[in-house]
Amino acid sequence: MTYGDAPSSAAQQSGYAHSVGPWYGHASPNQRFDGFAIASFVLSLVGCGLLGLVLGIVALVRIERSGAKGRVLAIAALAVSSMSVVVVATVATIALIDSSDANSDIARQVTPQASSSSSSPSASSTVAGKPTEVSTYSLKVGDCILSARKQDKVVSSLPVVPCAEQHEAEVFAIFDLKYSSYPGEGKIYGVAERDCTERLGKWSRSAADDAHLELYVLYPSRDTWQQNDREVTCIANRPGKKSTGSLKD
Repeated sequence: MTYGDAPSSAAQQSGYAHSVGPWYGHASPNQRFDGFAIASFVLSLVGCGLLGLVLGIVALVRIERSGAKGRVLAIAALAVSSMSVVVVATVATIALIDSSDANSDIARQVTPQASSSSSSPSASSTVAGKPTEVSTYSLKVGDCILSARKQDKVVSSLPVVPCAEQHEAEVFAIFDLKYSSYPGEGKIYGVAERDCTERLGKWSRSAADDAHLELYVLYPSRDTWQQNDREVTCIANRPGKKSTGSLKD
């Protein structure tokens, strides 16, 4: 008795077919975005140019090895970050050049004023042939000073003489600071130096161009600020080069 042909191997298999392959709806590993690419792009947008530049380079290297997505983001981050770095470097260079130009003609000596409790006399009491120690708070524009080369960091008076006599320095401007609270010595220093330099050029162009001229500035200390001292006194000084008359000429 024959039973016919034996069933094929395919017929012997289970009736349930199985397919092998990726599960649809889930990204395979090489389809994910590289985290460094995303981070570099975000940092470049918020102004962290140097860090964004570094992470952008790292991202490109990682993407090249892994095949992950994000190459366009990394390249965009490099472009934006590079522009940010160039802009910052340019601004810093210009600021440095401007600062160098402003300081090239005049050597500056900036000294805070001592307490206003000093009992030094006023400039009006000067006597011919003899310098009079005058309180820094009593100085007036046009007062001539025998020498402004004080060694103390804080001064309370300066030796004033009639301008017809030999002297090295002259007061050319006095102004008040406008801050409502003490801004710190560094801030006061910068404002006093800047404003005195501007006023020197307006007072006398020849004095501003004098290579031997120093700018000597008196400004409030932290202690005198508490006594309502806001005054800045600008003094043109030629150390070691005495002359008669106004330094303005």
